[in-house]
Amino acid sequence: MQNNSYEYENGLCQPVEFATISAANWVRDQFFDAVRPEDDARTLEVVLSADTPKHCMDEIIRVQRESFEEVEGHKYGQEPLTSFEKSKLDFSKASLFHARSVKAIASYYGVLDWIAFYDPSLTTSEHIGLYQHESADGVSMREMPTEMMV
Repeated sequence: MQNNSYEYENGLCQPVEFATISAANWVRDQFFDAVRPEDDARTLEVVLSADTPKHCMDEIIRVQRESFEEVEGHKYGQEPLTSFEKSKLDFSKASLFHARSVKAIASYYGVLDWIAFYDPSLTTSEHIGLYQHESADGVSMREMPTEMMV
């Protein structure tokens, strides 16, 4: 987690890093007036204006802290990969342990086709937001009829 000093450089507030993309996007939505145009909504960091009011920064820091507590509070572990899954992954871009950890996250959120959304350039923490979003939008294992899971 980034420090909370929020030193101002060139009129910009230091980016505030969140543990999940959903927390970062919530801040972007709630404090859209404070978000700088150069902010990239695809990242875990939110670039805020130097003149963001203190009461807004207090709330943003609270959300930041809660996002890390949520991620750190839950340990997803690892799940073994099937031969089929191993054949679909490029291990020159990510380790076996990374893929197993990401599969455990996807499984926790009930995402059926985790490989379709797997990105070896993302950290395991960044996959949490990805699979949270996918489980909300897509078909999950929890929603599938059990006869299709065989």
